[in-house]
Amino acid sequence: MFAPRPLLAAGLALLGTALPLAAQERGEAGGVWLRFGITQRIEATQNADLSLKSDGPTFGAETGLAFSLSSETRSDYLGLTIGTALRHVSAPDPDDDVSFGIKAPRVELSYRRNGAGSQFQSRLSAQVEDIAYLRGIAEFLNEDGTLPEGIETVEDLINLDDRRATGQRRTLAANSALRVGEGGPVEAGLRLTARHVDYFDTDPTLYFDSQRYALRGDVKLRLADNLTMTSQLGYAEYHEEGSALRETWDLGFGLSHERPRGSLSFSVSASQVEEGTSYSLSSGWAPKLANGSLSFSLGASRSANGTDAVTGGVSYSRKLPRGTLSAQLRRGLTSGTEDTEELFTLTSASYRHAFSPLTGMQFSLSYLDTKDLAAGARTNRGELGLGIQHRLSKEWAVNLGYRRVMLRETAVGSGWAESDSVYVSMGRTFSHRF
Repeated sequence: MFAPRPLLAAGLALLGTALPLAAQERGEAGGVWLRFGITQRIEATQNADLSLKSDGPTFGAETGLAFSLSSETRSDYLGLTIGTALRHVSAPDPDDDVSFGIKAPRVELSYRRNGAGSQFQSRLSAQVEDIAYLRGIAEFLNEDGTLPEGIETVEDLINLDDRRATGQRRTLAANSALRVGEGGPVEAGLRLTARHVDYFDTDPTLYFDSQRYALRGDVKLRLADNLTMTSQLGYAEYHEEGSALRETWDLGFGLSHERPRGSLSFSVSASQVEEGTSYSLSSGWAPKLANGSLSFSLGASRSANGTDAVTGGVSYSRKLPRGTLSAQLRRGLTSGTEDTEELFTLTSASYRHAFSPLTGMQFSLSYLDTKDLAAGARTNRGELGLGIQHRLSKEWAVNLGYRRVMLRETAVGSGWAESDSVYVSMGRTFSHRF
């Protein structure tokens, strides 16, 4: 069996040499920036554990600190970001209390280089998080509330460990991507990713260390001015402590046809996992709109264990005189938290409105249903959020918000766990250009 882990390590180091040195030409855009940000957040949450029976309210205070140094020209960008949080939490269960101190340190180094019809980008990051503060669904969606393109696993989309559990999670991640031939008749790309997750001071029956490595390439052929064919090949391996290595191969082909009133698309793909091979067919239509975007897709999938499912989605966004409105519905087959097959249905809506140049609001609603096709376990999670933002000055801004989360897991019980949160935060960013 082909094992590309050495190629991943070599590729992350060598891809940066693929663009011509002529791309280093400097321009006027960007410059060297030094930024320092500080935020203060106070939050009260009812049933922070998302238990079927609430244990009571939890009160928390957090001071976020972030430092960044970046340099940007017309062709290059290099940035370093360092951050942490000073946090204190008082909870009904003393085990969930957090003494005031430095929490959640993180560091990220990113680089991007643009050449003539080509681009290279790379990112290295390390982060330690309290399990109680892992992110929910809404924080992974785009600003307009839509699902990000290119999601390879549902793990980052539905981190269901967002609870007041004890322990920490350390994540080390690296990725590099190279694209050549952009805008030409033949365009190609290669992406390499690696991720290592460790847990500390946690329940060993719930949290397991893991590693994931992935290699993906794609080729885009412009057969005519309005006709494009794409193909992609990918490999991934996932290993969780105490479990066997899982390998995944996937292959896909697609066609898109640009028309005066919109674009038509068709795709077919296959994915081989330990349980067998899954297949997917999909077609789509995206009409052109004057003040927004609309897209439809409809298809069918057969999982590796023989489960058939209708897949597809609808996505809509519209620019309003004083805001934006967006909504989407998506159903698909993808990888779960352990690279097992999962069938998911996601619906979300978002509305942004500006009352004035200084004051605005955002309303978001999302619901996610996932089913592990191997184990049969099902999880439903819904979130509602309402926030008001006001800029006190050019530097200072204040935010008020409310969040409601509902969770149901068949592995735990048939009831719904409910949690409500209210928060207020204030922040400022100090910037200096050299």
